[in-house]
Amino acid sequence: LEYRGNCLVKHGMKLYLSFELFSVLCLLTSQSDIDPATLRGHLEPLGLQGPVLSVDELSAFPDSKTFYNKYTRGSRPFLVKGGAKDSPGYSLWTDEYLMERQEAGSEVVTVESGKKENRTEPSSYYTMKEFLEVYRAKNIYMVAAVPKYIMQDVLLPYPLRCGGYQSQLVDTVMWFSSGGTKSVLHQDDVDNINCLFSGSKELHFIEYPKYKKRVHMDHGVNGYSSVDTDRVDLLKYPGFKAIEFHFVRMEAGDCLYIPYKWYHQVRSYDRNIAVNVWWEPLVEFNEPDCAYPEDVGLPTIDKYWFQVLDKSNETEPISDLRDYFRDLMKEDIAMTYDEFLGKMQTNKDIMRKGIQWVREMDEQVRKLFRVLDFNGDNIVTTSDIDELDDEVEDRLSAIRDDLEDVVDSQKMNIGPNKTGDSSRSVHADDELPNSTERDEL
Repeated sequence: LEYRGNCLVKHGMKLYLSFELFSVLCLLTSQSDIDPATLRGHLEPLGLQGPVLSVDELSAFPDSKTFYNKYTRGSRPFLVKGGAKDSPGYSLWTDEYLMERQEAGSEVVTVESGKKENRTEPSSYYTMKEFLEVYRAKNIYMVAAVPKYIMQDVLLPYPLRCGGYQSQLVDTVMWFSSGGTKSVLHQDDVDNINCLFSGSKELHFIEYPKYKKRVHMDHGVNGYSSVDTDRVDLLKYPGFKAIEFHFVRMEAGDCLYIPYKWYHQVRSYDRNIAVNVWWEPLVEFNEPDCAYPEDVGLPTIDKYWFQVLDKSNETEPISDLRDYFRDLMKEDIAMTYDEFLGKMQTNKDIMRKGIQWVREMDEQVRKLFRVLDFNGDNIVTTSDIDELDDEVEDRLSAIRDDLEDVVDSQKMNIGPNKTGDSSRSVHADDELPNSTERDEL
């Protein structure tokens, strides 16, 4: 017998259960042995379940090379006190200023209902002027690309202006509310600097990948957890027990670096305006680029190209793994292993700039194909994907997580990327498993 979390597991037994069913059975066999009163932070807000650590606090942004070597490669968050105060928007962005421009009447922004984030609710669309007229009275908040007419009011954070970061920029997002908003616990598949122009924020972080196996991301494809951040149920989510949290409080004018995929939950207070700058993790620093930086004048974000501006990169949101594989196949009705591998090797979610295809990725793709190929005929069809049940989807999700680990090892420069011949791919004439082997995955 082995003790795993709250469950005793007998070795040698083959039992395939969905994560949800496994959790229920776990609880039924273990709840009687647990006194909830002994669980630190049970049914309390997120962040009270374990020790709380601080983050580095700086008086100014580091230079680009230091930022790369110490913080992005080291996956280390930091707070810059006053880091946003040089941006014109810090002093300009009153409601009157934002509303008086003619563009406010035509610029459309995305608005969410409810101050406590619920990602299952549909969004609404207002003009900027309409939002400004009602946001103090309504239970809403804005989360949208920084309106074009005020992009010249935001400086690109200093470390991102050379070294190759400029070519990795993804998007800029503006968060605007009257305060009192609470986000879900989530992670972003990008690096992130958040600058606060008005109000205050409190953030709790959980380190990635250190706690990847313990944070319950039941909406992993969309990067968030269903855990109630106001009342964390440690019987339902035992992975949060005694986990380490990093905590930071931001005041107006501060900027915060949130490393790639770190889990975080945000609470905002008072009239609140923040701007995120997102970029793809930089795999290799370009030192000569900083020796001869491009002269763009005042380095505001309207002077730089962001990937989101390229309409050809826009895709429909993926809601679950079924949608993920349907999107992968697109118009194909059936695919051989070689065809499936080729699709994965050109998938933009995986093969981002600077990522090399290595043999460990072949191995995970082969596992995915084995699970999807229900009848063992070495063909995956759209009907195979349509028939996925929760049990199989959980197995696919675990394999896809392992594939992401290989990608992350390159993005975050953690550990070796290559073992053996990284250039070799698996081909269709390699031996593929029979149904018995698939069942043993």
